[in-house]
Amino acid sequence: MTVTAESPHHHEHEGRAYYFCSERCRAKFAAEPRQYLKSDAAAVSSPAELAPASVYTCPMHPEIRQDHAGSCPKCGMALEPVMPSLEEDDNPELADFQTCGR
Repeated sequence: MTVTAESPHHHEHEGRAYYFCSERCRAKFAAEPRQYLKSDAAAVSSPAELAPASVYTCPMHPEIRQDHAGSCPKCGMALEPVMPSLEEDDNPELADFQTCGR
């Protein structure tokens, strides 16, 4: 998906216009623009804070994942490291599915 200046979903922050793929993405950005605009240097004070095999994702488009920092190809926002979550523990439903048919 390519977002252009013709998108009806835009927001101005500190004198600069930002364009989005949807109203939902625009609203998330408008509510907390600084969360999405922090630079890579401001997000991490030292490279040792991130594991070398980190995965990076877009806060607005979590389906975008890559093994290095960069920009989201959909909206241009800085990608952020994926943090582990308690929800990533064993999933009994997934385990049952994986053993089905054996």
